[in-house]
Amino acid sequence: MADKYEKFWTRHHSFLHEHGYELRDKFKPGWVPTWESESQRARDPDGPGTPKPSCIVDATKSSDRKPVMLKKVLITENPHEVDICLYLSSLQHHSENHAVPILEVFTSPQFDYIQLVVMPRLRLFDDPSFDTVGEVVDAFRQIFEGIEFLHNHFIAHRDIHWGNIMLDPTRLYPNGSHPADTDRSPNFKSSAKYITRTECWPRYYLIDFGLSRRYSPDGLPFEVTQPNADSENITLLPEHSGAIPRRYNPFPVDIFRLGHMLTWHFEVDEFHPLQFLLPLAQKMLAKEPSSRPTITDVRRLFAEVCLGLTKEQLRSPGDPFSDNIFQRFRQFRHIVTCTRPLPRHTSFQSDRTALDDTLRPFYTCVASDLDASVTQ
Repeated sequence: MADKYEKFWTRHHSFLHEHGYELRDKFKPGWVPTWESESQRARDPDGPGTPKPSCIVDATKSSDRKPVMLKKVLITENPHEVDICLYLSSLQHHSENHAVPILEVFTSPQFDYIQLVVMPRLRLFDDPSFDTVGEVVDAFRQIFEGIEFLHNHFIAHRDIHWGNIMLDPTRLYPNGSHPADTDRSPNFKSSAKYITRTECWPRYYLIDFGLSRRYSPDGLPFEVTQPNADSENITLLPEHSGAIPRRYNPFPVDIFRLGHMLTWHFEVDEFHPLQFLLPLAQKMLAKEPSSRPTITDVRRLFAEVCLGLTKEQLRSPGDPFSDNIFQRFRQFRHIVTCTRPLPRHTSFQSDRTALDDTLRPFYTCVASDLDASVTQ
């Protein structure tokens, strides 16, 4: 039986079909499953429900059969999301822009407070696991580049974590994968086949701009803490400590969250091949927001440490799960075939996206620069 999330998309099946997008068969009104048991459902491509999170659904563009994702955005909850996405999408001609492209936006014919955003179908950036240090370096090179592009346009993401960074799987998974169970093939009959990033060097994207804000450089960018929030992404922040609402600058928060991702998700404090990133992560995790580097500082420090890596270091396992004999065999093959451990013409910094140093106070000012407390 369809859950409430699936029912929403079923109610929009005809509307999306009229606008050139096809949902899977299970979202057709009146659809009846063909399986009779859970074991049969587990082998049926229509068995899985909507991808996670529940606000998105997979679809196919009718005109060219390209896979896409649709996101349901409630304007009442995230009034700035679509505007920021469209603004960033208008800047796609900049190679430093890693915001997910927006293909189309529709207003729901049934709920005028809901917009349906069409995006390319992407995949979590760490799936499959990183085979080499060079693959991790290239991923963070692009992530830092993308965040610098946002900050250079006075946009703070405000929700950076591993689940909001994606990659384009087109070349990584040459035969595709199932949209809801991405470890399976499109027809659900076998495991999805993939190559390594070193063989295709995918592009990474930032998604989910529901909490993002664009600020005026003529003022100071401040938000207000949420003392009662229990989200891990909020409670880990030094800015959110204490029971009294306070103003904070969201740009150093983006830096802190990137540093947290390095230590928590990539374990740069424990996993030896990536420990060269620990000093950078520690600077990004400074308790005092004004002591954290700007994103341009992060890219400079990142470049300094990465440019000193040897080819042997770059070919080291990029993840504990990749630390095995098969990984070493692949690296031997890459050496024999002269496959580079980093993309050709890799650039770690660009003057085009570097923050204007005269605006450093804008990106580093803290609550003490204004009245810190907010009374309710």
